[in-house]
Order: sequence, then C-alpha cells, then structure tokens
Amino acid sequence: MSQMPEKESLGDLFIPSKEALERAVISPRVILCDPRGNFILVLHQETGWWGLPGGKNKLVDLSGEENSLSTGAFPTLQREVSEEVGIDISPYLLASSGCLGLTEIFSVNSDIGRITHVLSPIFVCMVPDLSGARQNTTLLTSTPFPGPLFPDARIALKYFVEKMKTKAEGPIIPEFLNQGEVFYFQMKPTPRLLMGPPPWA
Repeated sequence: MSQMPEKESLGDLFIPSKEALERAVISPRVILCDPRGNFILVLHQETGWWGLPGGKNKLVDLSGEENSLSTGAFPTLQREVSEEVGIDISPYLLASSGCLGLTEIFSVNSDIGRITHVLSPIFVCMVPDLSGARQNTTLLTSTPFPGPLFPDARIALKYFVEKMKTKAEGPIIPEFLNQGEVFYFQMKPTPRLLMGPPPWA
C-alpha cells in the first residue's frame, strides 16, 4: 500500500518513511537565464546562504497526476519565483524551459534528529529580462559563485556552466547531477555541509 504524503501547517508535502524521523520531499528549483547569460541566485534570510529559486511542493500546487520532472513542477516554480524573486515566469516555462537533471541532498535537523531526503529537479528557464528581481537576489554570469551556497545550487550551477561552455545544441537530457556523491547538509542548529551522516543517524 502506498503512503500518502504528509501535510505540514504551511502546506509542504512530505513523503513519510517507515522510520519516524525520516522523510522525503520534492523541491523543484530553477536556473533563470536572460539573453546576456545572466542567472539569478536568492539569499535565504533564515540561513544567510545563497540558493536557486524554488522550493517544496505544496498542496495548492497539485491538481492531479503530476510529474515533477516535467510540467508538474511548474505551479511550484511559478509560485516560488514570484515570492522569492518577484518575477512572473509563467509565460516562459512552457516555451523555453527544460529539466537539467536531479540533485539529491540529505537535509539534517540535528535539533530534533530528523533527516529529510530532498529530491530537487533542476530546471533551466530563459526569460527576456531579470532586471526586475528583488533586492534579496544577485545576478551572475559565471563562477566564482557567492558563498555560502547551498549544495544543490552549487552542483546544478557547476554542471550548467560547464554545459554553457560547450554550447551544446539540441534538447536538454536530464541527468543525476550528484554524479555518485552523497551530500548531507545540516539546516539546524547551524547551517553547514557535513562530511557524512550525523553521528546520531
């Protein structure tokens, strides 16, 4: 029997595990690009770390049989980019976007001893102008990236910049962007990249 996603007070959808303090979540992210090659990062006020626009699927984003590696992620991306960046990307998602690949990060809350397996489909979306972005964002054209940078963003942007250098033509073929690496990132009490699973796991 399949498990139903759990709902939290803010509507985030988590897929529970047999273990009480383990769960998984789908958290689509997007690399927004303009014709000049700029892309955007968002400063997350709670942590002081930079990341890609996007976030967890919420109940309001789902309408039926969604595929989060395809158009099923678009309602989440539209809502999150509007909230975080202040840009409406809905006209551009269907016309000029594709899924770059998937990142996997184990998000650790050491305060309560919980690990969340975060699966982030990373999209690329071309928009005509990024000048209207909010002040909590920064425009970049290449490396070096600002720090500190969330591991899913670092993985995706490194891959994206390498692809841009090769100027590959044709459709984007999604890949597993971790390339075999496993990342544990502690969110609480202090945001930091861990060298492996926490000692209590």
